[in-house]
Amino acid sequence: LERLIGKIREGVHVTSLGGDIKSQLSELLGLSGRTYDAMRKDRILNSLSFNTMHRRLDEIHPAHVGTFDWILREGSFVDWLPHGHGVFHIAGKPGSGKSTLMRFLCYHPRTQEQLKQWAAGSRVVRANFFFWRHGKSDRQRNLERLFRDLLHDSLSQCPDLIPDVLPGLWEASESSRPWLTDKLYCNRRFCFFIDGLNEYKETSREDYGDLVQLLFEWIDIAPQDVKICVSSRELTIFETGRFNLDPNLRLRLHQLTKKDIGILDQKRLPDLSLLRRAAIERAEGVFLWVTLVMNSLRQGCADGDTLHLLMEKVSPMPPELDDLFRELLMSVAGPNKQRAPLMMAVALRFEEVCDMSTLFYFLVTEFYTPVPANATQDVQLDQPDNDERIAAVRPRIMAYSKGLLEVSD
Repeated sequence: LERLIGKIREGVHVTSLGGDIKSQLSELLGLSGRTYDAMRKDRILNSLSFNTMHRRLDEIHPAHVGTFDWILREGSFVDWLPHGHGVFHIAGKPGSGKSTLMRFLCYHPRTQEQLKQWAAGSRVVRANFFFWRHGKSDRQRNLERLFRDLLHDSLSQCPDLIPDVLPGLWEASESSRPWLTDKLYCNRRFCFFIDGLNEYKETSREDYGDLVQLLFEWIDIAPQDVKICVSSRELTIFETGRFNLDPNLRLRLHQLTKKDIGILDQKRLPDLSLLRRAAIERAEGVFLWVTLVMNSLRQGCADGDTLHLLMEKVSPMPPELDDLFRELLMSVAGPNKQRAPLMMAVALRFEEVCDMSTLFYFLVTEFYTPVPANATQDVQLDQPDNDERIAAVRPRIMAYSKGLLEVSD
């Protein structure tokens, strides 16, 4: 098509035609060129996409009506949308509803309204990516897919950028830099929503550190024009280093959703206030637990179970969550694989709260330098104070428990 258009242009040298006819020919050739450019842009976008690129987002159940509304009414996140910069981190326990919340934010019209304030007249380009460790392929859990999906969604909204991006497009699948140039930020601001950082699959070539570096590299290149909202479990790598964020740039979802869980309970068990209260207290911010227990209770009501039998259903762990927790503990690698269940056992010995100092002494061998066997004199061991103990133990607890143990000040 491009070659034919070129030949037609080369052959049009008629000077005896009227002005209207020449104008129409020129318009026709221009239209053909624009058509070809549009086809080329579509071809580039198709090369970046794949059939299941949004499957994870589509499979997440929408939030129940009335839940999560608080996050867009007041608080640190709704301040960050129109005024903040950099990264905002939504952390939470396994099953606490992080993906549901991220889906809620991606689709809610107020998100776009707040981002328009931030853009201050520039165009808002919003894209999202949902990591998915349990997907059928690695496409939903590696850095290349993250980059290509965000690029696809961004260019779909701004196809006029494709010619500027094209020279480095194929190299861009190996680097974050080629498409993040000054040309992109002329009257545009980019906001990315990236869910499930902990679902990213580490390999021998790429690990969580590379993921963190990539995210903050995007921010560093254009700090006034790029902002990113991410979600993850409470893992050490997402709490330290570049992720050692201002407290106003992080919320812990499981600490904030008790009212939402109450709304869910009331909708699904409207006439059983005693069971609702028991489920809310047991949930500790874990929506998945509530959902599974609610299903069991509703089935029990349908089967005619007594209140006593229904209360017994609130106590045990649903088998689906048991499988999830087993998978989390099995994912602990190296020497930590032995320490993780032992530390969990120590914590479970306490009915409510396990003191940090207790866990410090459980891990004491990690904080002292061994005394040489051939030492000829007593060696004075430096004992850290309590603040140092807490600072030292916190990341280990998070790493060993995979978010199953919560550390509070």
